[in-house]
Amino acid sequence: MEKTGEFKEGALVFVWNADSGWSHTVIDSLQKIISPQTYSCKLCQLTFGITGPKARWTKFLGTLGRPVECYHRDEFRQTPVSRQFPGLELPAVLTCASEKWQILMSRDEILKIADLDGLLSELKKRIQAV
Repeated sequence: MEKTGEFKEGALVFVWNADSGWSHTVIDSLQKIISPQTYSCKLCQLTFGITGPKARWTKFLGTLGRPVECYHRDEFRQTPVSRQFPGLELPAVLTCASEKWQILMSRDEILKIADLDGLLSELKKRIQAV
């Protein structure tokens, strides 16, 4: 998925509370195994396994019928949209509706989700409401 930082109407933008790069990926994977309760990205925990994205997550994204982009926090900070959300607590899910960006799911809301089923169910409800 090419990241342009230019998002289309209806886009969903998932922003992880983790930095990009292979060294961060290795460290994050190890932390998920050794001390999952201290891992800083609940969205990552829900959607990714040790070796990559969970199959149900990938399938879900493919059914949305709208642009989807996923950003690590360091990548997101380089986009124009990030300037509209100074101090945004991560992870977060953003969406663009009627040319206005809004937070679809905040960090605190994501932290309350227990598992992938709960996340997918909540996202479906919120996407339909936008």
